[in-house]
Amino acid sequence: MGVYDTVTWHADLPKLPDGIQPCALGFQTKSLPGCCQRMIEVTHEGQLQHREYIGEVIDPANGSVEIGDRLTEIFRIERQRRISGETLGDADYSTQPIKYSGDVAIYASYGTPPNGRLEFYAVFKGGMLQSVQLTTNREPDQKAWDAAHQGKAGAMKQFVVQIITDNSKEFGDD
Repeated sequence: MGVYDTVTWHADLPKLPDGIQPCALGFQTKSLPGCCQRMIEVTHEGQLQHREYIGEVIDPANGSVEIGDRLTEIFRIERQRRISGETLGDADYSTQPIKYSGDVAIYASYGTPPNGRLEFYAVFKGGMLQSVQLTTNREPDQKAWDAAHQGKAGAMKQFVVQIITDNSKEFGDD
């Protein structure tokens, strides 16, 4: 476990399963120096950049219904932008190019059930993508999902208490 950076990938990725858009996957990586739960983005052009939120700050501790509705709407819009392949709005985020040269491994879960796994190995030079290759594509597996989640469907396992024999004694009958 530990901390990782989240990567939104807008550039092309080879050998993606049908119907999967790279920008819709929440890739993770621990490959970049200073890894600390940052938002990293690879643009359509292959530029590696750090994206930081600078938009409206809402204090959820206030607890009002209006603030909850506003936060939900902000998250919905941002998620829709990411899924559609758009980079996030410049009014809400600042970007800082990352001039990293080296290897980056990214990985994400996908599919239904969400136990498929994609892993890619990318090479950057001066922050620009040089190459990327698929290293792992473990397809979703319903049987494995069911086995791993048996009895974990959000409810406690039920139990039955049965009296096997009546060996009861009155208190103090020793």
